[in-house]
Amino acid sequence: MTRQPAAGRPDGFGRDRRPAFGIRHVAPRSTIRVSALATLGAWLALAASTTGVTAVEQHDAANACQLEAGPSRAVTRVIDGESLALDDGSEVKLLGLLAPRALDTATTVAIWPPERDAVATLSALVLGRSIELAFANKPRNDRYGRLLAHAFVDRDGARTWVQGHMVSLGHGRAHALADNAACLDALLAHERPARDARLGLWSNAAYHERAAYRTRELMRFRNTFQVVAGRVRTVVEKKGVLLLNFGRDWNDDFTVGIKTGKLSLEAPGGAEAVRALENRQVRVRGWIERRNGPYIELSHASEIEVLDMPDVRKTSRIAPTDAAAAGGGAGALPSASSRTGATAQQERPER
Repeated sequence: MTRQPAAGRPDGFGRDRRPAFGIRHVAPRSTIRVSALATLGAWLALAASTTGVTAVEQHDAANACQLEAGPSRAVTRVIDGESLALDDGSEVKLLGLLAPRALDTATTVAIWPPERDAVATLSALVLGRSIELAFANKPRNDRYGRLLAHAFVDRDGARTWVQGHMVSLGHGRAHALADNAACLDALLAHERPARDARLGLWSNAAYHERAAYRTRELMRFRNTFQVVAGRVRTVVEKKGVLLLNFGRDWNDDFTVGIKTGKLSLEAPGGAEAVRALENRQVRVRGWIERRNGPYIELSHASEIEVLDMPDVRKTSRIAPTDAAAAGGGAGALPSASSRTGATAQQERPER
């Protein structure tokens, strides 16, 4: 059985108005607004960074989110590397964090070391402590009844974003649920330096980036979450879906799809940006399916990172903030990775 992404999102915060990585705590039901980075310019601005991100970019991750303050709860048990049991009997799934599990591979071992390490790190951070929950303005529970939330904890006198901490140490991958991608850009900004430094799970071959041209290998990873990089040959639209083709043969080659309806909600001109991805080197992430060849359906445009835009930083670079001086590092909220596009040419047979 392979783990599938859950759906949904959760609710509320207290009246504590201390700053938390750019998120101001307000009374429940009020919206925490931060300058939106979900614009096309911001996507392009951060796309080509492969050398890691600064605490400045990490701080602006908060700026990529609109979160609603939620309640404080004590953590009574760490269920796994991405799920917590709380003192009121509820459970919370840490939104945007995909922790390692043995099911990620064909292994049948009782203890999967990357999973064990993730659970140990999360336990050291939150077990027995109070956390503050923050929710996106979406459904707040998944199909299992768990809350879907971002969590913050006081750690060594500083407020730490739990998801950012885990991803920065390589104990989880950034991912988006359908219709629930708040803070994904921020998580990707945390993930990049961990991935580049081969921290945590990134040191394990089971989680290495896959090459788009190795289609047989990708098919062996069917129904698992993978990070895949390659050059987009063509971008075409079919029945409301933009298809990014990574090869010449649609029967066998790797393809990525994203619904144009999602793009129109994410940013003005988003569909045009994806169409402009033709001939670009990109990195994508998601669950591998079989639709003719290997296929990933994206939940959000932020799951596309552009890797070869040499002048991208000149167009829109996030200005420094005092988050760097505050040592944002593993606990601070990050910023955006990016995307772009090019024109569609080849007609793709129906899937």
